[in-house]
Amino acid sequence: MENYSKEVRDRASQLYLEGNVLGLIKKGRLLIGIVKDVDMYRAQYDLDSKKGKCECRLGEKCEHILAIQIAYEKGEYVNLDEIDEKIRNYNKREISWILLTLLEKFPIIANYLSPLEDIRGALARYKNIIKQNPTENIVNNFTDFLNNNKNKITKEDIFEILEAIVSCNTRCFYNFITEKEYDENLMKTLGSIFLEKEIEDKDIARLESIIEKDKYGNLDNLILFLFSNERIKNKLNVRAYLRVLLKRGEKDKILQLIDTDYFSKEEKFDILLQIDEKEAVEFAKFNMLYSKLFEYYYDNEEFSEALEYLKKMIELKDLGGILKDSDKIVSLIKGNNEIIKQLYELADNNVILYPLLIKLYEIATGSLRYDIAASIINKFTSLKDYYIDIVKITGEQRKDKLINILQFLVEQMVEDKKYEDIIQMLKIAKKYMKPDEYENFISQLKEKYKKRKQFYELINKHLT
Repeated sequence: MENYSKEVRDRASQLYLEGNVLGLIKKGRLLIGIVKDVDMYRAQYDLDSKKGKCECRLGEKCEHILAIQIAYEKGEYVNLDEIDEKIRNYNKREISWILLTLLEKFPIIANYLSPLEDIRGALARYKNIIKQNPTENIVNNFTDFLNNNKNKITKEDIFEILEAIVSCNTRCFYNFITEKEYDENLMKTLGSIFLEKEIEDKDIARLESIIEKDKYGNLDNLILFLFSNERIKNKLNVRAYLRVLLKRGEKDKILQLIDTDYFSKEEKFDILLQIDEKEAVEFAKFNMLYSKLFEYYYDNEEFSEALEYLKKMIELKDLGGILKDSDKIVSLIKGNNEIIKQLYELADNNVILYPLLIKLYEIATGSLRYDIAASIINKFTSLKDYYIDIVKITGEQRKDKLINILQFLVEQMVEDKKYEDIIQMLKIAKKYMKPDEYENFISQLKEKYKKRKQFYELINKHLT
């Protein structure tokens, strides 16, 4: 008893003295008892390992485990091994009489012998209890109920139970004190009953839609069980299984899973990165995933390594990777005109990288900056969504082309009714235009678009 706090010892003594140890059996070296407290708890204690387990919230080293130890020390237990010998010598009539007597005294035993006449009420009650973070005792009772009534449980019942589980706003079947789950048997039972039914594609789709709603991992054990079944695992979304394996650190199973065609090489790298960085990097190098390696080293602030892999991306013309990582790239190469020039030459000839030209212009210097600006101005019709940047760059480098570009952009934006965006753009353009040139341009706009009432009013309000 020295392992228990004074509070637990006092409470255990009280439970024992008040007769709340309702039954205690000794099976081999294991004590199993029922203790009545705020609920009925099944507690057990191993006499050899000196470890106990209880269905209460604490789960171990609790007053219920200590209470059955006290009862045992007082000799208030039944030796199940001796009863087993006696029962073997009874005839059927004697066993039947004992069993019926027990059933009359403890009706709950009937739940293990025969299904209920009507399970609807009990099922509805359990579904409601599930949403309230049930105790291990209740979960075990529900599991027993499902096993005993499995022939009356329908697919719709299973789906409704799962819906109730995923509606929990926390982990439903988890002891936050012992940090242990207590739903494994429940999930195996639900999964087994489901697999006994005739499963159609629509059932798989519905099951996966429910799993997608699971925010707290309350169906993790169900997913593990279903993926252990050869008949159904190939029909399920493997990513849900991966999520559970990653959460539990099942490295060997993860490696086995990603050694398939389910995942791209890039996805495999991201998965490996979560379990073994060194192995992930080697995988990326072997498979020439230079964009991934650039991101990895950049994010780890190993910028010299990141630069080397950027050079490989440029060499292999990895347009998608360069565009995706453009912000990081621009941050890394600022002041490095050699790399800026290489990227400019690549972007200048590939429409997918045209937006990168604008970012390169901001960090380029000297004649290279002017060359990039000229390229942007020549391609402005393909970059019209970047109208603010186009106006700034044209105003800074080629004022003589600003009016023509503004006319084109305004016309396009009027068609899209982007009137407020036009006003913003023209305010910026004003900085690069002579006063009389600007006023003349605004006058032309007012005349041309006077029938566009909303636009006309915005011009008068903000630009004149």
